[in-house]
Amino acid sequence: MPIMLVTGPANAGKAQVVMDAVRRHLAHGEEPLLVVPTRADAEHYLRELAGEGTTMGARVERFDGLIDEAVRRAGRGEQALGELARERLLAAILAAVPEGAARVPSAGLVRALAGVLSELQLRRVSPARLREALAHWAQSDGAGASAAGLGTMYEAYQRALARIGRVDGDQRALRALDALRRKPALWGGQPVLFYGFDDLTRLQLDAIETLGKVVAAKVTVSLAYEPGRAAFAGRTATFHAREPLAAEHRALPARAEYYVPGSRAVLAHLERSLFEPGAARVQAGGAVALLEGGGERAELELVAERIAGLIAGGMAPEEIAVVIRASGARSELLEEVLRCARIPYAHQRRRRFADSAIGSAL
Repeated sequence: MPIMLVTGPANAGKAQVVMDAVRRHLAHGEEPLLVVPTRADAEHYLRELAGEGTTMGARVERFDGLIDEAVRRAGRGEQALGELARERLLAAILAAVPEGAARVPSAGLVRALAGVLSELQLRRVSPARLREALAHWAQSDGAGASAAGLGTMYEAYQRALARIGRVDGDQRALRALDALRRKPALWGGQPVLFYGFDDLTRLQLDAIETLGKVVAAKVTVSLAYEPGRAAFAGRTATFHAREPLAAEHRALPARAEYYVPGSRAVLAHLERSLFEPGAARVQAGGAVALLEGGGERAELELVAERIAGLIAGGMAPEEIAVVIRASGARSELLEEVLRCARIPYAHQRRRRFADSAIGSAL
């Protein structure tokens, strides 16, 4: 079971351990596959490897890319149903239910059904098993009677996919992983490293177990986790599910030196005591400040005022970073506020074509 589990709190150096493992694989002539959560993460780590001249031989993909590779190596040729087609199919199934006849299912109801069916498939629950469980529930206390239609919809969904000769994304992934379980040699021994995931989904856990335990590929999994910490309580189940499978577990300690000396004591205390009951308080000094505005624009204007003060105090503009949630509208508002405040800024971002007026219309 060549699975290495790397855990630790924020800023403990997990990324360094994973990237060092990538370099070791490359040094041994292997072609590691680094799996990260987002496209931005993939671009970041590709640039880091390219800067070291080690891009050749290494791949950086999102989890979907790992599944695509598993499908290719498993030789699964089924055509996957697109998301829009899947929504239309589920809407038709919902409309055919007696309770839903003569009305158009809402988008929220379709998404809810999609989530339930996805969870059932990932847990490898068959329609017959679901129907039996729901019938038993109904007989025990009557509460399951209203849910009996779920088994019918699940069965109708499976039959519809078979009739049109398609599989959905979950089925495509599971069948590829099952094929690798039956014939581990199909994977070819390529090392796989997971980094940056806040938590791991059931499908991701299945992939890790398949590659590390059954296929015997070298798998490295990084997880932000520390026993007993309230901030990581939601990941306890994930940790305890993976820890017994790991041949090696590296638990990294917290590193206060990650923070600059002037803010180290305050920021390290904040990171270590976040959400902890009864945590002591320390004076924030100039390390942390809270700005509260009467609205989004007012809040950003306070940010701009703070930036202007830093620049007036001699700080170079390129040494100041503004971090916002990913939102096109908020980014545009921030740019407008900074322009009005005559603050120099550099904002490089990719904008989806669908977010433009022409793209949205198309």
